[in-house]
Amino acid sequence: MHGLFRSLANKDFRRFVTGHAASQMGTWMQRLSVIWAVFEITDSGVAVGVASACLFGPALFLSPLAGLAADRQDGKRLLVTTKIGLTAMAILFTIVGFLHPSTPLPYYLTALLFGTIETFDIPVRMTYVADLVGRDDLANAVGLNVAVMNGSRVVGPTLAGILISGVGVEWCFAVNIGLSFAVLLSMLTIRSKPEPEDEPPFTGGTLIGFSIAWRNETLRYTLIAYTAVCVFTMAFPVTFPLFAERTLGGGPETFTLLFSALSLGSITGALVLARVGEPGLGFLGKAAVASAVTLAVLSASPTVVVALVLSLVVGGATMSFTAGALAVVQLNAPNGTRGRVLALVSMIGIGSRSIGGLIMGVVIDVINARIAIAIGALVALIVGAWMLTLSRFEATGEEQSAVHKTP
Repeated sequence: MHGLFRSLANKDFRRFVTGHAASQMGTWMQRLSVIWAVFEITDSGVAVGVASACLFGPALFLSPLAGLAADRQDGKRLLVTTKIGLTAMAILFTIVGFLHPSTPLPYYLTALLFGTIETFDIPVRMTYVADLVGRDDLANAVGLNVAVMNGSRVVGPTLAGILISGVGVEWCFAVNIGLSFAVLLSMLTIRSKPEPEDEPPFTGGTLIGFSIAWRNETLRYTLIAYTAVCVFTMAFPVTFPLFAERTLGGGPETFTLLFSALSLGSITGALVLARVGEPGLGFLGKAAVASAVTLAVLSASPTVVVALVLSLVVGGATMSFTAGALAVVQLNAPNGTRGRVLALVSMIGIGSRSIGGLIMGVVIDVINARIAIAIGALVALIVGAWMLTLSRFEATGEEQSAVHKTP
């Protein structure tokens, strides 16, 4: 508990992580089931992109408001409220699934409602981690939390593939109802209250997160890089099912196996962050370059087996970057406005994927899935080179400053 897993010594953090592990397993089952249901109905990459936009798009518009709510409302109370809403969405998805609609519209509408509620859940979930652990353990807690969440992404898609192939997508939604109740119960068992912040918590308005992020160079560079990678590199919910079906000649089992391999590799990437302590721009640059190289090789995969192995490596590299970016923002966001700054992470990480999903859906329909993945690799390479350059300038500036201060 004093090393890699030291944050888990906190009882309330263990409860938080355990409950959300179950919840995220069901959420990923639900997301992938929506994507696959729409694909089965339409056989269209653009339609899959629209479904992705409905799931993730609300974060583009509502994240600043969600961040304000995270700063001004009691974290536990707000999380319990969002969990109730997400449970209701699981029930509604189940009803839609068992009705077997001939058009994707019911899935679009329900996904849009789900995405709206989840937009308010994500920033308060991220800030609540900081409430449960101290600053010294924050990067470790972020890494472990991300690792556990990605463990859920291994189990969730695998179970989704079994259920979709066996009894149908509607049973994925039904199973998620029970998992949604599990996280709600875990939140109700958390007893500790966050310590008062040193700074007043209610400073500024809804959009102050943008101002804070722009004035702070580390936050500005990190969020710009994060945006580029999320839009062009991390559109996996769209690129992977079409890569599995159209390029590798597989079905839902292939798609979910690839996604599970990606998630399994992501656990390693998150644990790398947990050991780092306080990541910086150099860490992000190395992770982005690693993502670029592994994605480029994945785009040329000749068989499913090769793609599975490479997906493991891609998951580790891309998660090192995304989890590292989250930790950098957590560590540099001022007290009292952390929710509004972290809301930018969810706005970018989730909302930009709706744009990326549409772009990659069009690229796949016009060209193919290999080119879409290769474009993501190229963008990651550019981002990595930029981050490494910035980190060298930053290190040079610190050295010069130290020399000037030396008597």
